[in-house]
Amino acid sequence: MRKRNKFQRVQLPRSFGLNTENSILVRGHFALENHEFIKARNKFSVRTFYADDRSDFGQNKTAPHFCTITKSMLMKKAPDCFKQGLQLIVADQIDSKDCKFCGTIWISDKITVEIANGPGTVRRVTNEGKIDARYDISHSELFGDGCLDLCISECKKTRLRDVIFEFSYYNILIGCKNERFICWEITDDGTGKNRLFR
Repeated sequence: MRKRNKFQRVQLPRSFGLNTENSILVRGHFALENHEFIKARNKFSVRTFYADDRSDFGQNKTAPHFCTITKSMLMKKAPDCFKQGLQLIVADQIDSKDCKFCGTIWISDKITVEIANGPGTVRRVTNEGKIDARYDISHSELFGDGCLDLCISECKKTRLRDVIFEFSYYNILIGCKNERFICWEITDDGTGKNRLFR
């Protein structure tokens, strides 16, 4: 199986019943100007990735992320993104100021959780390495913190192992299921054990 691109990884949580963003993939100007999703909205959250599947890790900078952007600014910035070989994941605006905490949940033989507290995006943990708390727990343990327990429980419901869930927990209801917990991506944990990523 060919490696999933960023948009396919963004869509994967939904196939396992998790709350995800409402988003579309935009590959060029025509889709940007004519897609009903974009016509119906004035503000967005936009992530980008390279069309040729090269990883943005190890580059001088990561692919741009516009946490909140207006339609007019999107139309101005998009041409430069397309010239750089980037594709756009255009989603309903989710404001990072509403985030209570975000991070990753790695489920393998144990569960490892890394979180950053307060407003921001999961990139604080994954790209910047800013971790306020790290927990290693067994599959049967609970924290007693209802919010974090809920996030872990949602990921465990998928019955996936040897994967990393990128997630956020919000002070407001968001995403396609209108919940506080949202899963941004499910990725391989680097072991290659999970068949989803073979």
